[in-house]
Amino acid sequence: MTKIFTEGGRYAIIVLTDRSVNGGVMGQGLGMRDREMMKMDERMEHRRQEIISAAERVFGDHGYAATKMDDIASAAGISKGSVYNYFKSKEDLFEQVFMQYVSSVEAETERVIAGTTTATEKMEWVLAYWAEKIVTLHEIARLMMEFWAIAAREQPGRISETFSSIYAHWREILSSIITEGVKSGEFHPTFAPQIGSSLILAVMDGIRLQLAFDVGLKIDETFLAALKQAVLMGLTRSRQDGEVGS
Repeated sequence: MTKIFTEGGRYAIIVLTDRSVNGGVMGQGLGMRDREMMKMDERMEHRRQEIISAAERVFGDHGYAATKMDDIASAAGISKGSVYNYFKSKEDLFEQVFMQYVSSVEAETERVIAGTTTATEKMEWVLAYWAEKIVTLHEIARLMMEFWAIAAREQPGRISETFSSIYAHWREILSSIITEGVKSGEFHPTFAPQIGSSLILAVMDGIRLQLAFDVGLKIDETFLAALKQAVLMGLTRSRQDGEVGS
């Protein structure tokens, strides 16, 4: 029995004889096949990541509309046909570039807040982390503007659905922090957590928009302190609560 695996135009051929399948070396034959498949999976994932990295650079430099798959293939050092072995279309690749960034931010956020003690500390960390990412990753900020534009133009569509799921997930993360803060007495139970999380997302989107268009906004320690204070003033229970009229 012959197995043929392909990747990027290269072939790996594994021949399993009756002896290897039915005889005493069955485990060795299957082990060789498994190792070859694992190596091929690793090579394919490595190549996929190379294409995504190249696409991020090209999309960032030229924008989504002006970018051609030939440009991405050239930046990745492969043929255009090889790009299509991994991604169905430019839209598919653009979505994967964006989702890889979003997934890494979400994973880091969930990891840190799981080990942080109070709701106030969690919210402060999230705001600081977002601000850091917005400042340091200008290319992603520009790509997000394009992602927004495509999602708005193509409703309903695949990218708009992806965008909706991203925001739903972030509202869930922020709502859980607000709910925890209300239960612990740190935050005011004056509005629904979903409303609070949507307002915070709107603030961060506004900051991202201003930075993307370079309208003179400067993110420094003073700005970050003011951002935390503004958000927490709307959430944190003050010492004067319950003392009105006393």
